[in-house]
Amino acid sequence: MNITSELWAERNVFLSRRQRNSTVIRNNIFLECIKYVVTGGRECGSLVLLRAGLFAIYGEKQSIECMEIGGAMYQKVSTDLNFVQREKEIEKFWKENHIFEKSMENRKEGPAYTFYDGPPTANGKPHIGHVLTRVIKDMIPRYRTMKGYMVPRKAGWDTHGLPVELEVENLLGLDGKEQIEQYGLDPFISKCKESVWKYKEMWEDFSGTVGFWADMDNPYVTYHDDYIESEWWALKKIW
Repeated sequence: MNITSELWAERNVFLSRRQRNSTVIRNNIFLECIKYVVTGGRECGSLVLLRAGLFAIYGEKQSIECMEIGGAMYQKVSTDLNFVQREKEIEKFWKENHIFEKSMENRKEGPAYTFYDGPPTANGKPHIGHVLTRVIKDMIPRYRTMKGYMVPRKAGWDTHGLPVELEVENLLGLDGKEQIEQYGLDPFISKCKESVWKYKEMWEDFSGTVGFWADMDNPYVTYHDDYIESEWWALKKIW
């Protein structure tokens, strides 16, 4: 493309205003200054958007080089962008294209990296504090995966503990050990196992929304016999 004298004159106008990041629009030629090209710690040129599909670089030698590219350089960002909807679209893309699974499959031959994550209790609702911890805990496996490591990420559910028992006690109208024994240990334990899954779907939806990647389909569950037996095995080895 030939650069006209008018375009060359516009170049001087544009460069005189670039420190203020101003946009010069004349005959729909200049659109926006994108950035300054920096090499070796000093400015050597400016990258400027022209019409869609065309951009120019101003170099040190006072010459203009224009290059054509296919289509527009970028899509204009809508001012009324629905960020929640955008997140849902990305989440849908990850799920439909099995991006998490592919990230694991592509690194199955890489060195293993193990990250231990304390699981949540599914009989309590997730809150704002869980957002922070889930995001931070997701950053480390993601970083190691990007470095080429094979990072198994198995979701887990903490199904033991006093909070579970207290919730079931309140549900059944019981108070203390004696009343639990009168009610019966086996039916009480069964109620506890039902209670721990009360908010499971909410937790899974929450985890997906914050971009927490883990194998939710095959989690470890702390009340399963194989998990309990593995803990006794570990204690035996330690002591």
